[in-house]
Amino acid sequence: MFAFASVPSSAGRRRRGISMVEATLATLFVGVVLTASLSAVSASWMTQSRVADQARAQQIADAMLTEILDRPYEDTLGPTPIGLDGTETLAARATLNDVDDYHSFDDSPPTEIDGTPIAGFTGWSREVRVEYIEPNDLNQISATDKGIKKITVTVRHLGGRVAEAHALRTRAWGGLGFVEPW
Repeated sequence: MFAFASVPSSAGRRRRGISMVEATLATLFVGVVLTASLSAVSASWMTQSRVADQARAQQIADAMLTEILDRPYEDTLGPTPIGLDGTETLAARATLNDVDDYHSFDDSPPTEIDGTPIAGFTGWSREVRVEYIEPNDLNQISATDKGIKKITVTVRHLGGRVAEAHALRTRAWGGLGFVEPW
């Protein structure tokens, strides 16, 4: 009988390690997953930052609105046009003695009533608009005083509007404030 010598073949050997194609695909997969993860984290951080900015902006808008609503509806001398009268100046808010004196007020950065800048608001601005409103249609601006004024405080950061606060002030309110109906 014939005897054949066996020749070792590469098909029968166990392979060790990974091929270059497998290494490339694994690297590509990890890169895609890492990019997606970083994008999600970045979007989450941006949303948190935007929400925090809106909350801070609303806080200083509400503070300004509260300051304005603490003033009487009109000057003690009687009805005057909307805006400053006499010796009042927007540079010295303590001289503003009625609601409409704040019309066209703009501070950048926002300040306290004594003129001290509010910490952490560099690059921010706050604007006030006071308008006469029609009593039967609160969305309609009136050319004359009919006993109701709309006050709008707008807060901006880097030119974009971040928050806005509105209030209506009537002559009838008289500055007594809100009373709980117990």
